[in-house]
Amino acid sequence: MIQTILGRSEFITAYTPYQAEISQGLLQAIYEYQTMVSELLGMDLANASSYDAGSAASDALGVIHENSKGKRNKILVAKSLHPEIRDVMKTYNTGLGMEWVDIPSLENGRIDSKAISKMLDETVAGLFIQYPTAYGVIEDLSKNGLPKIIDEAHKNKSIAVAVTNPVACAALKPPGDVGFDIAVAEGQPLGMPLSYGGPNLGIFAAKNALLRKVPGRLSGKTVDIEGRTGYVLTLQAREQHIRRERATSNICSNQALCALAAGVYLAYYGKVGLPDLARKIMGLTQYAKKQIGQKTKFEIVHKGVPHFNEFAISGPVSAIEANDRLLEEGIIGGLPLERWSGPDNQMLLGFGDENTVDQIDALVDALATIE
Repeated sequence: MIQTILGRSEFITAYTPYQAEISQGLLQAIYEYQTMVSELLGMDLANASSYDAGSAASDALGVIHENSKGKRNKILVAKSLHPEIRDVMKTYNTGLGMEWVDIPSLENGRIDSKAISKMLDETVAGLFIQYPTAYGVIEDLSKNGLPKIIDEAHKNKSIAVAVTNPVACAALKPPGDVGFDIAVAEGQPLGMPLSYGGPNLGIFAAKNALLRKVPGRLSGKTVDIEGRTGYVLTLQAREQHIRRERATSNICSNQALCALAAGVYLAYYGKVGLPDLARKIMGLTQYAKKQIGQKTKFEIVHKGVPHFNEFAISGPVSAIEANDRLLEEGIIGGLPLERWSGPDNQMLLGFGDENTVDQIDALVDALATIE
């Protein structure tokens, strides 16, 4: 269904709608996408212009830099943030020149809240925390967990940014409800199959207080002099529309077609279907964790904490050797974590709604033969 709608000529051939009056359909699609993303992430607004999660997180870094007005120059970044997102942020930060400080993780994979409390001072402009983490760990979302940390950040007048999974937000407390000022995410899980590394969609949402600092494009809804509904691009902070030195984003195109795909996906599943989907994924992940922990020589790396759709395991052989053995059984294994500078015997397993219990049982049986 999603591909059928995307394949319509008015969408597949539509370019960046600079002239809003001739692009009403596309602008309405962007507007609907923004509305659904805002509700999903618990935020007041969303844009539709980032390339992927890395560029969205980097745009958030730019907002923090702009908001600090040179008075604060330090950012705190969780080590549990996806390494590739961290790399993109570091590239962007080359020009911004902000002091980068890593937030350590506890043995169970959650962030060290006590370390954050010690780090927060008048030099900290903002902090970045991911949940679920790059290793699938769900942070403590209870009153004394992540919300307490964000409250401390706000008392310190620091901006808090969440990097999240949009599907997970349908089952977990969304970033806006936790207290985050900005939420960014990779939109690929919303109906976009990967193909040689793409396409991707960078999701960026924020609270109203940051409205005029949000990068990219916003589609707004208004009425003309005859009272007819119209959609327009508004508050454009791109260098094509305002003085370059005041621009908060230099991204020259947008991800409108990918945003449309995400919008169709969200509308299809709806407020009931998407949470059901998220809970199904969590259930499959929990089942796999339990079976692997009980029936194989592999151990769960981050114990005693819930996971969303991924978890890391540590085995008796290298991850590459384990994957070779799995491939002999027709099973594609996990991501060797040595790619992320981790131990060579650890891998990250991921599960989605298309996986079945039978497939997980086959994986467990294959892992059980590896000693």
